[in-house]
Amino acid sequence: MSLVAGTVHQLSYMVALVFQANAEVPGATAFDPQEPFITAAFLIAAAFLLANVRRSATPAEDGSLPPGS
Repeated sequence: MSLVAGTVHQLSYMVALVFQANAEVPGATAFDPQEPFITAAFLIAAAFLLANVRRSATPAEDGSLPPGS
């Protein structure tokens, strides 16, 4: 959950930078050179995590019940 939430937070932060710069907030910049790397790290980590999620909550394909049922 933290990786997914962190990814969404990073993306919203990058969008907020642009809006703050367009609103002429003092000291705001439209682009932070570190943010694409941080966002990419979050996206890659979340992709690996979600790609390896096991479907343990579904019954086995042969019709048997999972252990402990």
